[in-house]
Amino acid sequence: MRIAAAEGGVELGLIENDPRTRVLEDGRSLLELNPLGTVSVLLLESGVVIRETVAALLWVQDHATAPVRREPGSAAYYRQLQWLCFLSTELHTKLFRVVFYPEATDAVKDNFRALTPARLELIEAALGTQAYLVDDAWSVADAYLTWILTLLGRAEVSIESSPALSEYQRRALQRPAVQRLLADDDRRIAARG
Repeated sequence: MRIAAAEGGVELGLIENDPRTRVLEDGRSLLELNPLGTVSVLLLESGVVIRETVAALLWVQDHATAPVRREPGSAAYYRQLQWLCFLSTELHTKLFRVVFYPEATDAVKDNFRALTPARLELIEAALGTQAYLVDDAWSVADAYLTWILTLLGRAEVSIESSPALSEYQRRALQRPAVQRLLADDDRRIAARG
């Protein structure tokens, strides 16, 4: 969500969360905002809480000032929604468990590694004919995919055999907003020790 917001010119305040304890840096429990404690949470100034990554990404895209928007009702909007749902259900949910849940068994990790190449082949096929997931222009779906790709290495999944996906990741990691966020993440992680 942070990559999408940065690319779209949407300012978000970040509240750190300890994934082990689910305690926010302001002392509240993440479970107060999200009873499941497992997905992105967007707390609007109005007090409205938006849960689920896809919903939060669509909120960001609807409030973007930069050209990441896909007009609701357009074919591009629904292709973007299709990619967001695919990334959420087929990669993010499973990847999150493998990378962030210490209780993930070797069998769970092996299953993820076995199933992931087929999912990546679908993305590889799309990126083999266009530069980005939707209409050859950066979208919030691309921001989501970029975040997922940064985590795949931690799950010991390589994309080296996918030339279009590898090139896509190379280009995505060169985007100034992505570079700033990854550098910021590195600083925050180093500060935690």
